[in-house]
This record gives sequence, structure tokens and C-alpha cells, in this order.
Amino acid sequence: MKPHAALAAIAAFALLAFGCTHSVHQSAVAGLEDVPRGAQLRYIESETKQSVFLASGSTEFADRAMADLTARCPDGRIVGVEARHSTSLGFLVHTNRMKMSGYCLVENAEAVP
Repeated sequence: MKPHAALAAIAAFALLAFGCTHSVHQSAVAGLEDVPRGAQLRYIESETKQSVFLASGSTEFADRAMADLTARCPDGRIVGVEARHSTSLGFLVHTNRMKMSGYCLVENAEAVP
């Protein structure tokens, strides 16, 4: 085998075996329409991830992110939710990430004028 062909074969193998990419699938924001003027808001966030081997994953990681975000606002309701689903791809393995953030609106707090 010629040296250039061997080097090209090694480079191709390295790219296939160890290369990775990242992708943001969805990013959405909603729920700020009904926030009363002067309401007390507290920023909250949650992030979960799931490692997947040979496409054998589930969407349970997204449910965990929402449950964690909800647990961070026990005394109010969540408004202005932003959800971001992304994936990091590797060789035979990829990682799904769900990052959620929003604001905890405390309903019974006194509004600041």
C-alpha cells in the first residue's frame, strides 16, 4: 500500500471512529402572555441527559427535566418556559440533552407596583 493511501485510510477511519457532531433539534419559548404586571418571578432551570448506544434510548430524559423544573416551583406556577433539545453524536453512541428554564410565578405574593 502506498504511504499516501495508508495515511488517507487512517484519517478516514479516525473521522468515522472518533468524529462527533452536535445538533440542536428544538428550541421553544411559551407562556409569558398572562403574567400580571409587577408579579414576583424567580428564574428556575433544569437539565437532564441520556447516553444512548445504538439508538436504544427513550424520551424519559425529557420527562425527568420537566419533573425537575416543576419541583423547583412548589409554591407557584411556571411561566415563560424555554425547552431546548440537543444531541451530541459520537461513534455508536450519542447523548441527548434536554435543558428547560422558566420563571416561577408566585400567585399569592404581593405585587410590586
